[in-house]
Amino acid sequence: MRNLLLIRHGATSWNQQGRYQGQTDVPLSEEGIRQGKLLATALAHKPLDRVYSSDLTRASQTAQFIADKHKIQVHLDKRLREFTFGVAEGLTRDSLRRKYPSNSLIPGAETKDQVRKRVSQCINEICHQPDQLTIIVSHGGTIRQALAYFYHPAKPRKELLIDNTGIISVEYEITHGQLCFLVKSVNNLDHLDG
Repeated sequence: MRNLLLIRHGATSWNQQGRYQGQTDVPLSEEGIRQGKLLATALAHKPLDRVYSSDLTRASQTAQFIADKHKIQVHLDKRLREFTFGVAEGLTRDSLRRKYPSNSLIPGAETKDQVRKRVSQCINEICHQPDQLTIIVSHGGTIRQALAYFYHPAKPRKELLIDNTGIISVEYEITHGQLCFLVKSVNNLDHLDG
């Protein structure tokens, strides 16, 4: 079995304000930088082969902390970006609920199926590389769609919480040309205890 770690980026000021970021390019806050450095230190002993990241700054900054510890480069891929939330980007959850009731479509927003399709294509390509341990740094919504892809058809019953720098550990193998995934842990934050 080979290993894949999916990691949500460190915190941003918009995370702390409860704003939808989507594909708005918000950098890490001071707290996010602290989280990213703690994460990188905790992963420094891992025999890491490759790091992939969304090209949005908050993810690529987080990924760079990890890659620097291993003296390897970060491979950026737009398919690992967060959902496009359309006109909701920059809004808080309360203001979004007032403007768009729960059953309304948000203009310009991506669907779960659209995000799952792009992230699963990217993960398939990554997992066909000859690496033993790969890290992907992405976003909460995107990682939840990756998990739905891993669990398919036995999808998790509810949306999983993934905190900033939360680590999802996955084992995988290729059997008869098919990728088989086993999710080992979700939202590990042990690195923030130090």
